[in-house]
Amino acid sequence: MSIFFSSQELIVLEEELRNTSQLLYISKNDTVGLVDSLKALSLRTGWAIYLWDKALGGLSNLKNTEPPSPKTQLIGQAIEFAGNRKHFSVFVFPVMS
Repeated sequence: MSIFFSSQELIVLEEELRNTSQLLYISKNDTVGLVDSLKALSLRTGWAIYLWDKALGGLSNLKNTEPPSPKTQLIGQAIEFAGNRKHFSVFVFPVMS
């Protein structure tokens, strides 16, 4: 498994997510290991964590192997989908320059 977040960073991230009601921006040099780290967090907390990946067809829930959510292929659609969720969820939109 590739590590994107160390164990300590995941604990800090979990605490940040529990205590915020706004957008969080996290800066890393690359996205290698991102999926594995977020999936570990999702499995530990029980949270629905969605990762947006245009190449994979949109927002995917990392806890299951279902296809991406419908109508989330475009970033605008994915953000609208995230905004309309009624239950607590974490949405990750990787930005690479």
